[in-house]
Amino acid sequence: MKNILFVHYGDNWIRGSEVCLLNLVKNLSSDFNPFIWTNNSALYSECNHLNIPARFYSFSIAFSWQEKKFKPFSWYEQLQHALTLIDNKQIDCIHINSAAPCQWVTLAARIKGIPHLCQLHCHYNLHDRLSLGLNLVPNLVTVSKAVSHGLNQDGYPKENLNIIYNGVPETTASKLNLKQILGIPSDAKVLISVGSLIHRKGFDRIIETLSKLTHNCHLVIIGEGPERAKLKGLTVRLDVAQQVHFVGEVNNVSDYLAEADLFISGARSEAFGLVLVEAFWQHLPVIASNVGGIPEVVEHGISGLLFETEQELIECIDRVLGSQALYQTLATHGYQRAQQRFSIQTNTQALEEQYHSIMRSQTKPSWLSLMSPLKTLFSTRVLKGGNYEAR
Repeated sequence: MKNILFVHYGDNWIRGSEVCLLNLVKNLSSDFNPFIWTNNSALYSECNHLNIPARFYSFSIAFSWQEKKFKPFSWYEQLQHALTLIDNKQIDCIHINSAAPCQWVTLAARIKGIPHLCQLHCHYNLHDRLSLGLNLVPNLVTVSKAVSHGLNQDGYPKENLNIIYNGVPETTASKLNLKQILGIPSDAKVLISVGSLIHRKGFDRIIETLSKLTHNCHLVIIGEGPERAKLKGLTVRLDVAQQVHFVGEVNNVSDYLAEADLFISGARSEAFGLVLVEAFWQHLPVIASNVGGIPEVVEHGISGLLFETEQELIECIDRVLGSQALYQTLATHGYQRAQQRFSIQTNTQALEEQYHSIMRSQTKPSWLSLMSPLKTLFSTRVLKGGNYEAR
């Protein structure tokens, strides 16, 4: 059995990357013994609840948007803590589940000669790729091709960069009586969307579209966030307040999805979109914006429909609700795509193969070779005056 250290940095909630980490750890084979080191108290509490060995630590990230300065004492303490963990837990492999801990974990792993990788669950702009030292990590895993874009342009070695799509467990929904609970007319169609109530998720786009639909539709929004009041105000201004239902955060998302007629994502950017696969599992047709990693999840016209403009979203909704044949085709193919590409078993197996691969490797890249992406970046952006992606 190999001891694997998972290092996770994140805000105090359990959302995308935390959900993926917990799903992975719960489904690891008996070949691996996991230990989680995190600054996220919500994740730490959930680990305790699930009897997953874990340690809480308040990480300090240098050169972040919140923490502009480098604090050498904090960095050194974290490095020493990592070195001690590696020794005390007899770690064989390290999985860094977000980019920030690379600032000290990469060096600790190099000092101890421990194979390690970093999994990226979202896009990191040029500032973050440099300040977090992503180009110095010997092995990177991204959850979509879209997340890999900036790294490819930096010149990060393609042979060390792997795309492993997220896995989402299939769940069995329980009867909810959604229309009765929310007071939705029996003849109305239920559109549903899930996510944090922030600008990036594009709930305002869906609400604006709702006001222009010819079908009798109600919109159910699952999630919480700082834009709740603003979105509710928008429903009033557009005179659709009675058709939009804000239900907050719920633990039984699949129950809601199972009783809806159509899932819609209005995201302005998205690395992957876990909830798209959750909708697939419930045989729910999906309409989503054509951005980021979404086209890698939803095949336009096969497992769902993609849109770029508000008018296209209106047309997509009308098409699906107006054709039972198309509705069934999208629902069936979406479920099949979840089975074939995005099951938790497929994801776990792929990551375990990565662990075995980097532990088998007899050659460790030198620091000089790991600097090559920085040379490529400097050449492209400075010497040649390039202006590629620097978001």
